Amino acid sequence: MDFLFATYLQFFTAFFRHFIIVIDTGRTVSGLLSGQPTKRHVAVNISEYFSIPPDKLFNPINGEKSLSNQTLLHHHRLLTTILETAVRWQLITSNPAKRVDPPKVERKEAASLDDDQTLYMLSLLEGEPLKYQTAIYIAVLGGLRLGEIVGLIWDDIDFDTGYLTISKSAQYTKELGSFKKSPKNETSNRVIKLPQIAINKLKGLYDEQMAERLLWGDLWVNSNNIMIKKDGSVMFHKTPSTWFNEWIKKTDLPKVTFHQLRHTNASILLAQGVDPVALSKRLGHSRPSTTTDIYGHKIKRVDERAAAVLDERFGNITRQ
Repeated sequence: MDFLFATYLQFFTAFFRHFIIVIDTGRTVSGLLSGQPTKRHVAVNISEYFSIPPDKLFNPINGEKSLSNQTLLHHHRLLTTILETAVRWQLITSNPAKRVDPPKVERKEAASLDDDQTLYMLSLLEGEPLKYQTAIYIAVLGGLRLGEIVGLIWDDIDFDTGYLTISKSAQYTKELGSFKKSPKNETSNRVIKLPQIAINKLKGLYDEQMAERLLWGDLWVNSNNIMIKKDGSVMFHKTPSTWFNEWIKKTDLPKVTFHQLRHTNASILLAQGVDPVALSKRLGHSRPSTTTDIYGHKIKRVDERAAAVLDERFGNITRQ
């Protein structure tokens, strides 16, 4: 028994010493001991260190998963762009990626709330923390992405005209922590006009933050961000989404995600007859075709309603 215990002790001592950087140490080890799965690269590293084939130590639980068409399409676009740059630099004479047909991706209709559900949701928000109310109002009435909302500063909003400038997006990586960068693409840098109800929420939030600033005094962190923590420091970029996902579970609304509030904005505007090209610019899409690809189902329904209106108006005309 003592011999076995010493062997296991040496095993785990070596394990911790040599894999402390590769894996998440304590949590990974405790997870393995309790029967939880681990990543393939972790299993391979462990097997290589002890010179034991992976299939002797680990059992695959999902087999080899194939990449989705969406992932393959992203890879194809990336390779095409890289090789096209190489052609322009005269490193190669032609782009071989252009001779490969990219996979077709079936677009699923973007989930969203309808007008009545949106009104109901906004009414339920009354009484909730004002910063989260404001984030949701900007998402559902402005169509901004989560990172764009958290990246906003007070200088981005003109209270007199109601115009909002989107020029940065909040991001997070393990290496860099929280930081801001340019939005998703060049056309994501844009200026949009917010409805007055959203402007009112922003004004209320600004007044609330100024009152908090007085209470905190010298301890206040003057980040100038719209979305902040209690002390004025920058909010983690996923906080509004986390709060919303927990809040909506307590309601009888459909369980949409925070990002689907952006889809709700697009759906409502399309239903009201807003031109898809104008909507594309408002949403910050790289090209109008992105908008029509994502919201093609809703555009088709709007077009069908337009045809029905024309048929009702002129369908009973008889030759005179």
